[in-house]
Amino acid sequence: MYFRDYQIRYSECGASQRIKLVNIFHYLQDVADEHALAMGISAGQLQNHGYAWILYRYGLQIHRYPFQGETIRIRTWPWMQRNLYELRILEVRDESGMMLFEANTCWLMVDLAKGNPVRLNRTPFMEILRGEQEIINDLQNIPSLTESESESIFKVRLHDLDANRHVNNAIYPEWAIETIPQWGKNMDMMGKYQCYRPYRIEINYQNPALYGDRVLCQTAMTKSVPDPVFLHRISRESDKKELARLRTTWKNFG
Repeated sequence: MYFRDYQIRYSECGASQRIKLVNIFHYLQDVADEHALAMGISAGQLQNHGYAWILYRYGLQIHRYPFQGETIRIRTWPWMQRNLYELRILEVRDESGMMLFEANTCWLMVDLAKGNPVRLNRTPFMEILRGEQEIINDLQNIPSLTESESESIFKVRLHDLDANRHVNNAIYPEWAIETIPQWGKNMDMMGKYQCYRPYRIEINYQNPALYGDRVLCQTAMTKSVPDPVFLHRISRESDKKELARLRTTWKNFG
């Protein structure tokens, strides 16, 4: 189990002086990588053995967006499931111990030479990956978006890439949220719903986006009450290959 404290910085906050969503993803990614490094299974360490981690599914629950200057503590641990996946929990609490946000993530290990996922018990990392505390896999399959209300094209920038030269996992929810059609036909960003933010984000990652790709993000509202829910489909414009599916649920954070 691994712990890390952070203080929310000015550059990580938006107009509300609360942390931006993308920086929640960055914090969680950084702590997961730090723990993996301490365990001997970080991205760089795996690459030396011909392997890489691929993020497969992500579920993030946000209870409160902390303000600039607050100190947060992140706790994380992994668990190997059926020799196929590494599950990793990340919990973030404020100084009083109240939960701010929590994430359940699912990772595949890939053989770089073959380009295929491998069973974890057939790698040199079996003992390291056993874990300390069991994690229940509650990550769901997200249905396909059949009809879009809004769509936008994004071009992948160098800034969007991670160490594997794929688009970083934190970029996909940014694309999805940018595509919300002014909160749908019955919602007004400047009126009743201006204090709404995502409190549940679910992501199924399917294929990597690469530098220079033109990416199509399509969005539709599937539910408006009691909390708005949107489905998002992200695909590559050139070959129509689906890259990710997302589901975002929103509520009023005041």
